[in-house]
Amino acid sequence: MTYDEPEAFDPDEDPDDKQLSHDIDEALAKLRPERYDADDKDWMAPIVATVEDILARRPSDEVIRSDARRRVFRREAEATKHLNRILRDIDDTGDLPLGWGEGDTWRELLYDVLNKPLSIARQRVRFGVANANDLEQWELESAREEDKRRAAQISARSGARLLARLLREQGAERIEDLRNGAGGAS
Repeated sequence: MTYDEPEAFDPDEDPDDKQLSHDIDEALAKLRPERYDADDKDWMAPIVATVEDILARRPSDEVIRSDARRRVFRREAEATKHLNRILRDIDDTGDLPLGWGEGDTWRELLYDVLNKPLSIARQRVRFGVANANDLEQWELESAREEDKRRAAQISARSGARLLARLLREQGAERIEDLRNGAGGAS
C-alpha cells in the first residue's frame, strides 16, 4: 500500500474560503517536518506565500471584510476568556477584585469587565447584567463542557496507548510502518 501525497495547490486558482482551507491543510500535511519545535513556523513560509498570492488577487473589499470579521470575532472570544480568568481569580482569592463597587474604579469596571460576555449554553450574557441564575447556569454548563473535554482527552490518551501497543505487537518502528505493512500489518 502506498501513501498518495496531496498535490500542491495551484496559486493561479481562485478557491473559495472552504476550498482554500482544504488546500492549506493538504499543503501543511505535505510539508510538515517529521519533528519540529512547536514555535517553528519557518517551514510554513511557502504555504503562507502561496496563500498571500491567492488573497492578493481577491477584491480588496472582500479581503478587508474577511480580516475585519476575523479580528472582531477573535476579540469577542478573547473577552470571554478574560472574563473566565476573572472568575478564576475570584475563586482563587475568595474576594471580588479590588475596586469593585467603589467610586471611579467601579465606573471603569463597568466599561471593561462588566461589559464582557459570559457564554452560557450558546448564548452570551453581558457580565454586568448576569444574575445568580445565569452564573449558576454558566457553572453547570462549564462543568459539562469540562467533563466532555476531559473524557475526550482520556479517550485520546487511551487511543495513543492502544496504538503504541499495536506498534510493539506488530514489530513496527513507526506508525507509517503499519501503513506500509511492516511487522505483519496489512
